[in-house]
Amino acid sequence: MASQTRGSSQTPVDVRDPEAFVVEWIDEFLQGQYIDASLWEWYREEFEGWTRQTFERVKKGTRKRFKDALRQNGVYIGGDGGLPGQLFRALTKERQAVWLIEEREKEMSITEVKGEVWNSR
Repeated sequence: MASQTRGSSQTPVDVRDPEAFVVEWIDEFLQGQYIDASLWEWYREEFEGWTRQTFERVKKGTRKRFKDALRQNGVYIGGDGGLPGQLFRALTKERQAVWLIEEREKEMSITEVKGEVWNSR
């Protein structure tokens, strides 16, 4: 699963099946144990070596669920370039992107309407 890596390269073993890797990662790691900067750092470690094309191999619905779960737990995913590009950009930035106040408030409202919990500081 997500914590399995090949040697010291930190390339996920399951990169052959990006869909399964992301689904398992959502189910195991996006349940509130990690939030904000710690989640962003963990995301960068676990998905190191992924490309935009790797994210494109994940089903659209799964990518959307992944984005929503990351955002709900305080990791900003957004901007231009479609969802694969947004996930890749968040992965490759040297610093975690900062939420715009309006966007953060909008995300919190959406989460509340869905009956879910906003899990961020």
